[in-house]
Amino acid sequence: SLIQSAGIAAHVFPIDTLESNGREFVPSANRPWLGKFSGLFEVRDGKLHTASLVGPGLSAV
Repeated sequence: SLIQSAGIAAHVFPIDTLESNGREFVPSANRPWLGKFSGLFEVRDGKLHTASLVGPGLSAV
């Protein structure tokens, strides 16, 4: 999932890029997560914002 991939990329140095097509090809699967992780699904200034990924594991708990 995008949340798990972004969680790994956000916490592992030196990874600073991520390619994911989940937002485009499976948008209905992401609707339940929009409230908690909105920064991952709204591109701003060419970036996905991972500040909400602070939980245990890959942060989707």
